Amino acid sequence: MSELKIEISKREEVPLLARERVVCWVHFEGPVPSRKELQEKICSQLKAPTENCVVKNVDTRFGHKKAKVVVHIYKSAEHAKVIEPQHLYDRTEGKKKGVPAA
Repeated sequence: MSELKIEISKREEVPLLARERVVCWVHFEGPVPSRKELQEKICSQLKAPTENCVVKNVDTRFGHKKAKVVVHIYKSAEHAKVIEPQHLYDRTEGKKKGVPAA
């Protein structure tokens, strides 16, 4: 894993959906970190279980060594599975669209 510096810029509670929306800036060296790596690092910093966290967006600019990351942290993993679309879980696990699991 590469060295990541995480800077939380906004935390917003969404009680209707039983989640917290976290917007942060991630500073990195080398290639853009994977969604799995981002999920693990951000959740460990926020002291939240990784199964309750979903990486919604990772926005980067060409040539910059930082990314804007939006993470949803749910009260339970069951809430997350009901609300978030399956493709976000597939992206986090590194599965490609249209490729069957081995």
